[in-house]
This record gives sequence, structure tokens and C-alpha cells, in this order.
Amino acid sequence: MEIEYVSCFDFTEDQIVIDVRSPAEFSEDHIPGAINLPVLDNTEFSQVGTLYKEKSPFEASKVGSSMVAKNISSHLNGFFFDKTSSSELVFYCARGGKRSQSFAHVCKMIGWRSRVIQGGYKAYRRHVLTTIRQFCQNAKLVILGGKTGIGKTDILKLLASKGHNVIDLEGLANHRGSILGSSQNRTQPKQKQFESALYREISKITGSLAVFVESESSKIGNLIIPTDFWRLMKKSPTIIINNTLANRVKYIIDTYDPNFLIQKEIPSLFVRIKRNSPGIDLHSLEEDIQNKAWDRLVLKLLNDYYDPLYSHSIKRRENNVIAEIDSLSPVASSVSEVSKKIESILAQIGSGGGT
Repeated sequence: MEIEYVSCFDFTEDQIVIDVRSPAEFSEDHIPGAINLPVLDNTEFSQVGTLYKEKSPFEASKVGSSMVAKNISSHLNGFFFDKTSSSELVFYCARGGKRSQSFAHVCKMIGWRSRVIQGGYKAYRRHVLTTIRQFCQNAKLVILGGKTGIGKTDILKLLASKGHNVIDLEGLANHRGSILGSSQNRTQPKQKQFESALYREISKITGSLAVFVESESSKIGNLIIPTDFWRLMKKSPTIIINNTLANRVKYIIDTYDPNFLIQKEIPSLFVRIKRNSPGIDLHSLEEDIQNKAWDRLVLKLLNDYYDPLYSHSIKRRENNVIAEIDSLSPVASSVSEVSKKIESILAQIGSGGGT
């Protein structure tokens, strides 16, 4: 009974995409919308791999097949119990091999239309990296730059709501860039998940209109921006947004929970300051924390740490800066004003956003 193979990664809502890899493989990354019905759990997968290396492929296949049969039976009695014959199933494993084929064959014999993704997850992963690389060959980015606390993320969100192409890298990375900008529920995705999320955003972009991206270093938290995308960012036209130090301090105080920062982020920040900026008086900052002098603490951090870092990084973009936008309004209320000025600048340089 021949199994039908597919080689695309666009699926309809009626198709059930099933990742039969181990939970550990699935958690590292998976095809969007796929559910995990492993034919070998983490321990079993490791055990079969050990048998393959230390005894023989035959022994590994014999033991593994027994485990696979048991787990498929469990899924048939569980997930598939109420599925009708009209359900369309698409299976994949690491390379489109034995694990996905075994499950697909059983389901096909039962009566479901069952297909296997040619090349499995490995093929999807190649597709992700190829799509990002090809996008970077032709895409036109416009970078939004500015010091910490300028409200760049809020501006991106407003531009997106107005129909502009936006890629929110910090949103995809679940991190607000600077250590002060971490969120309370921050659990960063794994690197491959981050790249898959970027791929999904790229796939949504149509036409030749400019894509707005916030200025970033090559890393966001623990994640690395794909090399091709980062190189494109470095050479793309940049719009700098400015506001007063006082307004930026107030925005940070209003936006972030000081108690969370003390518990989770400030200790890491102080380690970094001690390593990279030994001239900063950490004792003074610790006193501000003890006295809950949040305004003074944030002011010092911006003035002595974040702003010098920004000044250093922006020098590498000076040749690409096409405009600067100055605002004296409170950051939260300046977002609409700034976004309109960005749109005006974009219209002047052409909707493509090129240099």
C-alpha cells in the first residue's frame, strides 16, 4: 500500500499535521500548527538510538518497532478515537522515514487519507532558512532607531495596525531588547523556534512595500538574529527617534514593574555593568534600589549605561540615517505623532523604502 508524499508546508484547516518525533525534538521546533503524537517518547528514542550504535540496526529496529506499535495503539485509542474517516492526516518525523511512515501506513489501512512530508522536519528546516535568505536578497527594510525608552515597539504596533509591513523581532523573541525591557512572563523560544517565527512573519509579507524593523544588536536576549537578516538590517535606511531623558524615564517607570526588575533583571544587569562598564558606581545604584528611588535609578542607568551603548552602536549606522524625528511630548502620547512623521518620510523617499 503506497504512501502519498507531499513537499509543501502550506496546509488547510481541514488537514491534521502530526509530528511523530519525540517530545524533546518537538519542543525544539516544529511545523506551525502541528500536534505532537510521538511514536517514541524521549526515553524510548534515546534507548533505540543507543541500541543502533552499540548493537545493530536490526536490534534497534526490533525493539523500536515494538515501542512504536504500542504508542500508535495508544494514540488510536486516544486522539483518534472520535476522528471520522473524512479526516485528512499529514505525518512527519525527522527525515520522513520509518517513524512517520509506520504511523501513516496504519492510519491508511484503517481508512484515513494519510500522507507523509517528504524529507520530514529536516526539509521544513531547510525551507525556513532558504526563505529567510531569499527574502533578504530583495527585501527593503526601514530601521527605527532611538535610545532606550523611546517607545519604538509601540510605534511598530501602531504602524502595523495602519497596514504597514512590520516585523517585531523583540516580539518574536519574547524579549524587549534591553534588560530593563524584559517581560514578567519572559520565556524565550529556542533558536530554531525564533527562526521559524521569523519565517512565518516573512511569509505574510506581500508586495514591495518597505518593512519596518526596530534597530537591534545581533542578539536579542539569548537569541541570535539570522546572519542574512542582520546584514540586511545593518545596511538598511534608518530613522532615528529622539525624546527627552525625562520623558524616557517616566515611560520606563510607567511601563515596567520595578519589583519584578529587582527580582529578575537588575541582578543580571549589574553583573553586565560590572563586566563591561566598571566605571559605573554600582553602590549608588544599590542605594537607589533600597530607597525605592526608581526615577533616580532609571535616570542613572539611562545616562551612564544605556545611552553610551546606544551612542556607540549608532556610529555604525551614521551613513544609513535618512532622517531624525524629535519629540518633546510624553513618550506614550508621542507614538501617533511620530508614526505620522515616519509615514511622511517614507512617502518622500518612495514607498519602497530604498536608499
